[in-house]
Amino acid sequence: MTRALLISLFLLLAASAVRAVDQAPTAIDAPKKLAPDERKRRFEALKKELEAFKPGPDAEREETLGYLEQVLNSSTKFAKENPQTPEGFEAAASGALLLAGKGHPKSGDLAQLALDVAPTAGIDLRQIAVCWLLVGNSKASAGDFAAARAAIDKMKDLAPELHASAIKQLDEFEKRAKAGKQ
Repeated sequence: MTRALLISLFLLLAASAVRAVDQAPTAIDAPKKLAPDERKRRFEALKKELEAFKPGPDAEREETLGYLEQVLNSSTKFAKENPQTPEGFEAAASGALLLAGKGHPKSGDLAQLALDVAPTAGIDLRQIAVCWLLVGNSKASAGDFAAARAAIDKMKDLAPELHASAIKQLDEFEKRAKAGKQ
């Protein structure tokens, strides 16, 4: 009797889950726009939370990797929930820079997200240039030099001196990569 009851409950729950997945998202599913003060407060709380988890210089590799995954997940979530805001951009951009500093392979993805959620005004143009640099670096690391050059070229008007240096480094990296294939 108990087993039959459990099986019928399981089937009922499974049917509900399938129905919920098949339903189209509603307006309730969309993230709420936060008031600027609330958004700033939550961004500050996110930064404090991540700072509290930051491992020390002598931390184990696993602890550092866990921290980087936390940065990636938290920054991604916050940026997606707060698009077209300075805080959403800053969450993704600073997260991408932190990941890049540790050589994390997803730094370019997070930098691209920062660019995707960037507002049209109210952010430092140099930060946008750095995001394009991180995207370009990610593309170059994957061997896609045309995409890397296209990303880096988008920073030309934003930070000309950084662009010139990045193009020079990309040219050298591409030469070494081609020489290594021969």
